[in-house]
Amino acid sequence: MNNYSNGMLLNHAGSFLHGKDGAKAGIWMKAEQRVGDSYKQEFYVGHAGDIRDTVATGETVSTKTRTYTDCVKVYDWTPFEKNPREHKYGCPEVGALVLTEDLQTGELSEFVDVVQPYPSNSTSAFRQHLREASVADAKQVLRVAEPGGMTPKDE
Repeated sequence: MNNYSNGMLLNHAGSFLHGKDGAKAGIWMKAEQRVGDSYKQEFYVGHAGDIRDTVATGETVSTKTRTYTDCVKVYDWTPFEKNPREHKYGCPEVGALVLTEDLQTGELSEFVDVVQPYPSNSTSAFRQHLREASVADAKQVLRVAEPGGMTPKDE
């Protein structure tokens, strides 16, 4: 995991290595989602245990920039923290999350656009990169509107 502030790498806090001290990698987003699916995104006793439950499929999601179709709605939570509960929407048109809703505060984080690191004619290579990237790596490539501004590319 890469943690940024003002576009500068601060640290890797929150990271762990699969296999070290019993830590296990999980699934970031299943390719085939079915309502009722539940899977671990990561597992490291006492440190990380994000769980994702599939709530709905075939959703239409509207953000400030556009409307996406055939999206999956998931409920993210962890037993290690009291209130980290979010609904997230992943849409195949961008191969990433387009909207995150904090269920305690109501704050929304919206996908804005893609900063194309590849020639415009290599969309499939870019999508493959996103499929292989970790969430932190994907946030480096994607510009995401966060409460209070853009991160990390526009900080």
